[in-house]
Amino acid sequence: MSACIAAWQQQQLSEGRWKEHREYWLRQMDGEIPVLQLPSDKVRPSMLTYDGYSLSVVIGTDRVAGLQRLCREAKSSLFMGLTSVWMTVFHAYTGQEDIIIGTPIAGREHEELQDQVGFYLNTLALRVRFSGEDSFIQLLENVRGVTLAAYEHQSFPFDRLVSELALKRETNRSPLFDVMIGSQNQQAASREQRETTAAIPELPGIVDEGKGLSKFDLSIDFSETAGGLRLRMNFNSDVFSPAFIERMIFHYINMLDSVVDHPGVAINRQEYVDVAEKNRLMKNFNSTGVGHSMDRTLVDLIEDQARLHPEYMAAIHEDANLSYAALSGRSNDLAVKLRSAGIGEGCFVPVIMSRGLDYVVAFLAVLKVGEE
Repeated sequence: MSACIAAWQQQQLSEGRWKEHREYWLRQMDGEIPVLQLPSDKVRPSMLTYDGYSLSVVIGTDRVAGLQRLCREAKSSLFMGLTSVWMTVFHAYTGQEDIIIGTPIAGREHEELQDQVGFYLNTLALRVRFSGEDSFIQLLENVRGVTLAAYEHQSFPFDRLVSELALKRETNRSPLFDVMIGSQNQQAASREQRETTAAIPELPGIVDEGKGLSKFDLSIDFSETAGGLRLRMNFNSDVFSPAFIERMIFHYINMLDSVVDHPGVAINRQEYVDVAEKNRLMKNFNSTGVGHSMDRTLVDLIEDQARLHPEYMAAIHEDANLSYAALSGRSNDLAVKLRSAGIGEGCFVPVIMSRGLDYVVAFLAVLKVGEE
């Protein structure tokens, strides 16, 4: 079946029927492709992995009803509203105003496919450009326009788009986007299925669904239940921890409440941190005083870490990093060269270079020379 689909797609492409679709997607992806820089409590591995983990929670009917009302007023689908809330969260986390997410789509919009047997699935890359000063309603209208246009041009294969863009492939990321958002409408379930679902109460909290596979950094899926919407977060456990994703879920629910209550407020002023977390951030995390012995220098402390935890990350800049062992070794080598050039205690050594790992090495080497 997959060979038949591929042959049909190649025939369409060779006949030029998808020229309009191709031009649309290339316009959408024109310029520098943004990479969503979500924070993480882990160091991204150098190679893409598929170690997954899943958490889920049910968002109650009352909460969903408010968003549904906003979506109706904006002539948008619930999926568009849910995605807009995620865009608001991503903006709050990163400050980015140009974000690409993926979404799966299955359909048979061409007559040639009506009599075919099988499951036709494509991936759409939704690129939303916005401003943090936009209200949530403006963002929702923006997402609506981008999504509807993508639906109109859904025939162009995602793999072909990636090939046409000639992206610089990174070994530890998926091409074009790292976050997939999908929605499953279960209203067409049988009466028996609906009765079974209705017997499930709204979950009191987040459910740990355990390990599995994860194709992307983060796959977000919504499905309808009698109690509201089930939000399932499948994530790469080598990039995010369950605790981090749990906080993200609570932030999403808080943000949903905020935009429903204040749809006309700018998205960069929406509240997603509750009182308890604010207190923890303002009081506990700001208590940064740490006692150190006055006879231990910065060089001593770093060398201690190099001895105790040589494989731990000491410095990270963009996609590169240095362990404590590597930082100690490289700074020692440079310190030896400085000494051989006549540099010693009391000398002034200007360090003129761009910020990066080499800067850290040079700074530490100068300190080491000064301690001799």
